[in-house]
Amino acid sequence: MARDVDINHGDFALERGGVLKNDRVTGRLYGPDGAPLIIVMGGISAGRFVSDDPTRNTGWWSPLVHSGGPIDISRFQVLGYDFAPGDDASEIPGAITTRDQARRLKALLDDLGVRPAALIGSSYGGMTALAFAQDYPDVTGALCIIGASHRPYPIGVGWRGIQRRIVRLGIEAGNPE
Repeated sequence: MARDVDINHGDFALERGGVLKNDRVTGRLYGPDGAPLIIVMGGISAGRFVSDDPTRNTGWWSPLVHSGGPIDISRFQVLGYDFAPGDDASEIPGAITTRDQARRLKALLDDLGVRPAALIGSSYGGMTALAFAQDYPDVTGALCIIGASHRPYPIGVGWRGIQRRIVRLGIEAGNPE
């Protein structure tokens, strides 16, 4: 059984200037309550729908995250997370860094009252997991980083901003593919 979890983070000041107005931090929990928590984050187009979901048919990593799978949601609780800005953001006020994403994730975890046993991140999600581990070492469990560097180049931050806008344009045009 999966359930969405979210908090209204209020106006969220970004590390490099700008503010996300009325920032809503949203995740999706899979697996049994109280089981060890694994956070799974993918690239910029990935979101909270990690495993099979009846309303969306599938998740972006459902071959790996399912009952009896490599990340077994019958033994672990798994949290998928939506990167900022959310779908309802009408404008993007500036560069959103991996440290910004990590701070948002930490706020969600604090609200839920849970700590991760492990963070798995690939691509942008891996960079966010590394930023989380750097900023919150006392609450970080094991790390599994796939295809990510420890520090983004400024051009990478800029390109991700453009990529987010392209993804949003596709969704708004009714053609996300």
